[in-house]
Formats: sequence, structure tokens, C-alpha cells
Amino acid sequence: MNGSTEKREVTEALTLLAVGLVPIAHIVTFLVGGAVANGGDVVIALLVASALVWRLLWRGRSRRQRERPAASGDRLVTGHLPFVLLFGFGCYAAISSAWSPTPEFALWKGVGYLGLAVAAWVVARAGGPWGGLADVWLVGTGLVLFVATALLVGSLLSGLPALGDRVLYRAGGISGLPFPRVRGPFLHPNLFGEYLLVSGILLWGRWEQLPPRRRRAAITLAAGIGLGLFATVSSAWWAAAVMLAAWAVSRKRWLIAALAGMAAAGTLFAMLYRIEVLSGVHVIATDGLRPRFWGSAWEAFRRAPLFGSGGTPFPAWVGERGWDAHSVPLAILSQYGVAGALILGSGVWLLVLGVLSAGDTHAPVQRNRMAALAALAAVAIHGIVAGSEDFRHVWLLMGMMGTWAARRREP
Repeated sequence: MNGSTEKREVTEALTLLAVGLVPIAHIVTFLVGGAVANGGDVVIALLVASALVWRLLWRGRSRRQRERPAASGDRLVTGHLPFVLLFGFGCYAAISSAWSPTPEFALWKGVGYLGLAVAAWVVARAGGPWGGLADVWLVGTGLVLFVATALLVGSLLSGLPALGDRVLYRAGGISGLPFPRVRGPFLHPNLFGEYLLVSGILLWGRWEQLPPRRRRAAITLAAGIGLGLFATVSSAWWAAAVMLAAWAVSRKRWLIAALAGMAAAGTLFAMLYRIEVLSGVHVIATDGLRPRFWGSAWEAFRRAPLFGSGGTPFPAWVGERGWDAHSVPLAILSQYGVAGALILGSGVWLLVLGVLSAGDTHAPVQRNRMAALAALAAVAIHGIVAGSEDFRHVWLLMGMMGTWAARRREP
């Protein structure tokens, strides 16, 4: 085994392990500088540290042996640029501590973005083909669903509600539901819902390439994803309905498109306005606070449109209570201004261009490409009504997008 092959195999194994473990590691949480961190951050930090240390060791050994790394024809210099911009956004977020009302939080938030940007770069450069990464992501999804189910069943059988409470959510802007919302290992059902939606899209992308003996497991996983997404009762329903409507229109399945469109409109209406619905003995109500969050975040942007007000846990305020902006564009604009939005947006757009410019036109690759773009589109649609700019799985997904530009081999 030569040095180049050995390095690639080790870094690829580390990356695959991280992609599979980051979601379930969210079950462990702790505070860093006033920000909530989790076990996924530890896994990401270990991935970055291991990849960088291994790269240094490999380079040192190559110099001792007077060997040069084997040239790689499937690497493109342009594959680095999106991650340079994402890294630059992290630097900008950290620098915003100089004018932030919560400087310690802003500094740690920037450090977090830096780590996520480097992790995404590691995934893109060393994580192997896109299909392999998607498969490991789906294995991680299966692990998340298994653990959540085990905790719920264990809670029922043992009579220990604390077990179930670790994956349930009893607060939020919806009250009166006859059952508690499911958040899985994450902090909030909206995060869990988006993660499951992305997993469902990736499963669709990989379906035709799965060997027949794995189809049964894939069907079980698809059922778990669907049930889990339903149990979140989250804003991810909006994104799922929009994506389903778009798919149905592309297939000219007008009845499905109409039903999905109505579901999307109903979910959006419930998020924008306070409504009350009588369901048996329960009165299900939504708080309809998002327009007020958005108005507050927009006012913060208007006060500092170019550079933003700096990183803060509360870019929006309703009365005396601070909230997140519940919208990615408004969260970025209010905290980091037009400058930050351009840096981050340019990095994401270059990742999209990298996927679009991949030259292979084979049908399986085209389906993979469509799944990659659809997954990012689902994140973007959900980001209109949810603050998902620091969701760890979103940054891992951006790293997976980068594999298309970083390598010229079939995903």
C-alpha cells in the first residue's frame, strides 16, 4: 500500500465514521460559552483533529522516504474555494464578537462555524464517493431511529418517564396535542424533522442502486423515517410537503401535487397565525409567533445592515424574551449583515455549481445528483421558517455536496 492510498483509506474511514455517528451523538449536550454544544461537536472535533494530524504525519513520512504523493487526476483546485468561503464566514462570525452584545457567545459561535467548515472540507476531500457517504448517513439514521424507539419502549416497560423524555418534547409553539412530539436525540423536533426529511431524500436517491437483499431493510428504514417525521409535528412538514408537491408536478401526478400543496399551505398557515382546532377532548393550538420573530430580526438588520449586530443567541425579541430568528436568511442578516450573508451564500452557491457541473450523465449518477440537490433544496425551504444555519447535519451535507467538485469519479 503506497502512502497516498493509505492516507486516503484512513481519512475516508474517519469521515464515514463521523457522518454516521454525529446525529446520534447529539443525545449528549453541554454548554460552551453560553451556547449549547453536543456530542456531535465532539465527534466533529475529533474528525478534524484526526484528519489534520494524519495529514501531517503522512506528509512527514513522505518527506523522510523522499517520495512525493501520487498525483490525483480526480481532484480539482476549485473544489477548495467553497470551503474557503465557509471558513471565512466562521472567521467573520468570530470577529463579530468585537461589536456583538454577547461577545463570548459570538466568539464561540464563530469557533463552532470554523470547526463545521473544516469538517465539511474534510468530508469533501477525504470522504469517498457521494453514494458511500449517503449510505453511511442512512445507517446513522437507522441507528437514531432504533435508539429513539428503544428509549420510548424502555420508558413504557420500565415505568421510567425519564427515558422517554430524552427523545420527547413537551414544549414549543403547539399545545393540546394528544401525544408528545418526538425530537429524537436532538434538542428540538424541527431539527429532527429536517434530518429525517434529508434522510428520506437520500434514501430515494440511493434506492435504485441498492442490491435486492438490502431492499427490505431500506423499506423498514423508509417506514421509520415517515413515522418519525409525522411524530415530530414540526416545521419540517412544510418543507416535506413542498418537496412532495414539486416531485408530483414533475411526474404530472396532479392529485398528489394538489394534496401536497394543501398540506404545505396548511402547515405554513399554522406557523404564521394563531389557530385553535378541536380534536375530540383536545384543543390543539398554535402560537403563531413567527411573524413577530421575523419582524424583530428584520429591525435588527435595519439597524446594522452591512455588518450586522454580531453573533447573539437572541436575534429576535418578543416582549422581554429573546428568541432565535426562526429563519436562516433573517438570522444571518440580523447577526452578520449583508457582508456575512454574501460570504456564506457564495460558498453554498459554489457547492451547488459543483454538483451541477459534474460531467457524468449515467442514470444512477444523475439520480444521485438530483438527490443531492433536492436534499439541499429541502434544507433551504425549511430554512425559510426555521433557524437551521448551525444544524450539524446541514454542514455535513454541504461537505457531501463538495465531493462532486473535489473528485472526478462516479459518486
